[in-house]
Amino acid sequence: MNKEKKKVILILGATASGKSSLALELKEKNNAEIINVDSRQIYRGLEIFSGLDEREKNNFLVSFLEPEKDFSAGDFTSLAEEKIEEIFQKKDTAILVGGSTFYFKALLYKNSLPAVGRNEKLRKELEGKSLDELLDKLRKADPKRYEKIDRKNKVRIIRSLEIIAALGSVPESEEKIRDDWEIEVIWVKKNREEQRKRIADNFRWRMNNGFLEEAEMIRKYFENLGWDEERIRERFFKLGLAYKFIFDYWDGKIDLEKFIELAILEEQKYAKRQNTFIKKFIKALGDAADVKLL
Repeated sequence: MNKEKKKVILILGATASGKSSLALELKEKNNAEIINVDSRQIYRGLEIFSGLDEREKNNFLVSFLEPEKDFSAGDFTSLAEEKIEEIFQKKDTAILVGGSTFYFKALLYKNSLPAVGRNEKLRKELEGKSLDELLDKLRKADPKRYEKIDRKNKVRIIRSLEIIAALGSVPESEEKIRDDWEIEVIWVKKNREEQRKRIADNFRWRMNNGFLEEAEMIRKYFENLGWDEERIRERFFKLGLAYKFIFDYWDGKIDLEKFIELAILEEQKYAKRQNTFIKKFIKALGDAADVKLL
């Protein structure tokens, strides 16, 4: 270990891969604290939906944000850097664990995010458009960004259009990996069939332990904010995964078993995408970090 630099361990993995258990083991061995890097576990009241383990509730950046709030990678970076410095005042190591690769990238790469605030009016307009319509807008507005962007990532495309609206284009930036930490990266990866089974078993366990009751509480929470049904539906859909189908179940369009089937399939597809993004992220790191595959 480089004695002049503090150590940061990044544990990445798709949903239900076992990364959280590993983080808790390493916490005890490394005089460390853990920071959550999961874009859903940040929300208060979504513990069952997000698969938050009881043991993880002492981690930093867990269940701290109200479910109606939006949270960007820039927001995550600011809070995570603050928490890492707090950890380094008392501990030797900071462990960051999760599957939200975009958060990891925003934290590790200097100048990777233009300082442009959210444009809620524009976002609402863009979120109603199809992927093809968004790509066409991006191609016309900023051909260079169009050539480089992941053309299946609607969130990233909308963010690019938001930046273009503010700055005229997405600035070219030389992305450099920060060099003030000693970085170790661990990718917890299961084989495809084991991953699919773990996801199915995990979701059925959550269904038997209050998933639907928690969803009803969140729905009532939004109603108490004065939100109309259309807005509530949009929020559930934006939170994604099983929540994309919850209103079909509540409306009687699908039965419980079909809801479970769709939810499991959605999480399995999500895990596949996570692994693809993690692979690209790790490849881009090159020699800047010590990488292990478990």
